[in-house]
Amino acid sequence: MSFTAPTFSDNCGATITPVVLDTVTNGPACNATVTRRWTGTDPCNNSTTNSASVLVQDTTAPVVVTPAAGNGPVQCLSDVSFTAPTFSDNCGATITPVVLDTVTNGPACNATVTRRWTGTDPCNNSTTNSASVLVQDTTAPVVVNARRRQRPGAMLERREFHRPDFQRQLRGDHHPGRARHGDQRPGLQRHRHPPLDRHRSVQ
Repeated sequence: MSFTAPTFSDNCGATITPVVLDTVTNGPACNATVTRRWTGTDPCNNSTTNSASVLVQDTTAPVVVTPAAGNGPVQCLSDVSFTAPTFSDNCGATITPVVLDTVTNGPACNATVTRRWTGTDPCNNSTTNSASVLVQDTTAPVVVNARRRQRPGAMLERREFHRPDFQRQLRGDHHPGRARHGDQRPGLQRHRHPPLDRHRSVQ
């Protein structure tokens, strides 16, 4: 913001030098009116005042100086990192980048991670800048603890297995020690006796 001073003339031919009387700012810095007044005085102490005003409206967003960057491509989501951008302001304000969001698109094995920053000046003008990192896991697992080979001639650990017991359930009533009709228990035989002749005398 700058002003050009007025010029004065004197009726008696004196040279009049303008002098700044005051400079007044009305309103906030982002939307203000700045007025400056000058006075011109002749040798006889006669004076005249003149002024000029400047309207101040900051509508210019910060400018990206150094773009944001990512470290891709990487193998794992945990390896992703970013470098924030830097901004400059037309009015000389210091702009601090702020993370707006971080979005992951796709599965962890093949994803794109995007982070956005915004830089905002004191007049609420802002600029957004972003960077993306590609995540692609193409590395196979690595053996950490391998099984040791057994020495030749060494015996395998003996393992025992037990055959399960099964029980057969008989239909009907079953009484231990009592043979059912038609059953033959070991050592027990049934004998049929011939019919007794009643007319035969007994000796």
